[in-house]
Amino acid sequence: MEKLEVTPTEFIKFMKLQENQNNFILEVECLLSNVREDPEFIYYKRKIIEYYSILDTKVNKPTSEFSLYIDIKIHFCNIYDEVSPPLN
Repeated sequence: MEKLEVTPTEFIKFMKLQENQNNFILEVECLLSNVREDPEFIYYKRKIIEYYSILDTKVNKPTSEFSLYIDIKIHFCNIYDEVSPPLN
């Protein structure tokens, strides 16, 4: 940390941000596996659309979020009207 000139406070703040990011990704991945089994289950549908909306409005997505975003578009654009199809 000294070579990078990162203070312990900055490092902890970064780790908390990473932890929140990882929790979001894990939550969406878990939901994706569940919703594929029953795409018409209303709770799953609402959550997928909610996450899709969050990711759709986010301008700078990390690779992990972009991957989830594309996954949702590919798998659910023909099932849910709220999810637009990927570009050709």
